[in-house]
Amino acid sequence: MLNPFRDSRPEKLVRAIEKDDAVALAKVLSKADTDFLNRPLHDSRHAAELAILAGRPKLLVQILAAGADTHGHARDGHSLMECALLHPHESLGLIGALLQAGADPNAAGHDGQPPLHACFDHCPPERLMLHLSRLLQSGAAIDCRDRDGRSLIDRALLSQRRELIHFVIHSGCTFPDNAPGSLDAETWEYARRCCQDYQIRQQFLAN
Repeated sequence: MLNPFRDSRPEKLVRAIEKDDAVALAKVLSKADTDFLNRPLHDSRHAAELAILAGRPKLLVQILAAGADTHGHARDGHSLMECALLHPHESLGLIGALLQAGADPNAAGHDGQPPLHACFDHCPPERLMLHLSRLLQSGAAIDCRDRDGRSLIDRALLSQRRELIHFVIHSGCTFPDNAPGSLDAETWEYARRCCQDYQIRQQFLAN
């Protein structure tokens, strides 16, 4: 026998996320408050985490707009930003949804890594700069350091990827006085030329 007093909203929300059904989700959200959105609804996970795990950036936008906490934490203690960065396919759209809703682009995760450095840890090389760019556009501090004390330019230099070095320098990082670690002379010289080019460009734009 059906219980007329049972709350069916969690099941409907989960089903809408599974089916990527924005219309069905909107119906659930129209009857939901912030308490509902920020409490565990399924498998000890709240609405925003469910959308992130399913890789549904557009649905995540809806859920956050309805009142879900952008600074909430997942079941395992990860921040929502960490969860988004860990998604294998939709990480860029998911972090974009969080940032659009006001997530702090500088808040360190449970492991002490700021989001920019978490990108180095988790994003595939071919998509790393897209993620860095999205965070920087939202106010991430380019000179933040990771839990080991390395700056973003340190990590770019150690990667020896010239396009990444160029990107970080031309994004306005503070250039180090000395090369980090055992960086080869050729890469260091390339980075110094990039820095000089950037400084000349900035002087030109200031005039």
